[in-house]
Amino acid sequence: MDADATNSLPAFGFLTTVHQPGSGYYGGYLVLAPGGRPLEFRCTTPVQPSRAQEILYGASLRSYLLGEIIGGALLTEATTPVAAIVIDSEEMAEIAALRREPVIIVDAGGQATLATPEFAGTNQPTADELLAPLTARVDLLEPFDRIRAALREAHDMAAHHAEQHDDDARHAA
Repeated sequence: MDADATNSLPAFGFLTTVHQPGSGYYGGYLVLAPGGRPLEFRCTTPVQPSRAQEILYGASLRSYLLGEIIGGALLTEATTPVAAIVIDSEEMAEIAALRREPVIIVDAGGQATLATPEFAGTNQPTADELLAPLTARVDLLEPFDRIRAALREAHDMAAHHAEQHDDDARHAA
C-alpha cells in the first residue's frame, strides 16, 4: 500500500482520563489507524481542581474538568484528523458540543453509541457504521487500556524524576 492510500484511511481518536489521588486528573488522547497502529499520542499534566472550583462547579465539576478542560486541551493540540472521537466516560460527552467530528461513547461492555443525540435518527451514520473500519481489527476497549498504561508510565516517570530532583537538592545542601 502506498503512502497516499494509507493517508486516506480514516483515523480514530480515543480519549480518556485517569484520576491519581493526590495528583489530580490526567488525560490521554491516542489516534489510531484502522489497523490499530498509533498515529499520534498526547497527554496532559495533572489537573487538580481548587477548593473554589469544587464549590462553584459543584456536581458539574468532573464533567467540566474531563470534557472541557482536559479533553478540550488534548483535542485542540492534536494534529491528525479523525473520523470520530471515541470516549469511555459519559462525563466527557460535553466535548461533543465543541467538536464537529462525531463523538462516540463506548461502555464497559464495548457497546458504542453516539454522544450527540441530534445525530441519532438522522441520515448520519450510526456509531457502529462509523467505527466499522476500526472494529474489524481492534477491540474498542483495548486502546483505552493503552492510554491508561501510557499515563501510568508518564506519571511514574514524573514521580521518579521529582524524587531524583529532591535527592539531588538534599545532597547539594
